[in-house]
Amino acid sequence: MGLSGRIKGRYVAFFFFKVLHLYARPLLTKAMDGRNA
Repeated sequence: MGLSGRIKGRYVAFFFFKVLHLYARPLLTKAMDGRNA
């Protein structure tokens, strides 16, 4: 677990965050629309 491991971990975390954001944004907008309506 050296430098390459840390870079890989950061890359995986970044990818996971991007995917999470992709799935979370429509849900958040839907929740906001429901609250505003």
